[in-house]
Amino acid sequence: EILADAVSAEGIRGVELRIARFVHEQDKLAAQRERRTLEQFSVYAPFDGHVTRYVKELGETVTVNESEGVARLAQLDPLTVPLDCPLYFATTLKVGDRVRLHPADDRWPVREGVVSFANRVGDGGSQTFRVKVTVDNADQLWIAGIKVTAEFSTEDRPADRGSNAAADVRVP
Repeated sequence: EILADAVSAEGIRGVELRIARFVHEQDKLAAQRERRTLEQFSVYAPFDGHVTRYVKELGETVTVNESEGVARLAQLDPLTVPLDCPLYFATTLKVGDRVRLHPADDRWPVREGVVSFANRVGDGGSQTFRVKVTVDNADQLWIAGIKVTAEFSTEDRPADRGSNAAADVRVP
């Protein structure tokens, strides 16, 4: 009878083990399902940045096709510096040219950037045209909003600090 009880207890433990394994597998599947559900309600930015403003409040419904998004983000690396340049640079300044940017405040380091856009249409009133300079800011020493002057140097003429363009550093 003792042997029968031991065999019976072993059988019961075997069944309990199979039940525990089954429950464990069910819990794993439930966790995967919850992760997928969480991913459907998560928002990811296309770049590393800083939230500058929340458009939606916590708990507010957001539709998939909503164009205003849930938050405004500022990308600080790279920075984009929009410049209004004198028209006489228009014939020689081109995408890919190097530009030295000098912050108005000496606390910020001088940086070199690359022209990423040079508009071919000028503003007759101000006699300027729009240029965008991309600046590496991996160390994030520059912040958006600092004032800079630009020193252009092209193959056709040496650097000309006497005719600089001024701008505020902006985030895209």
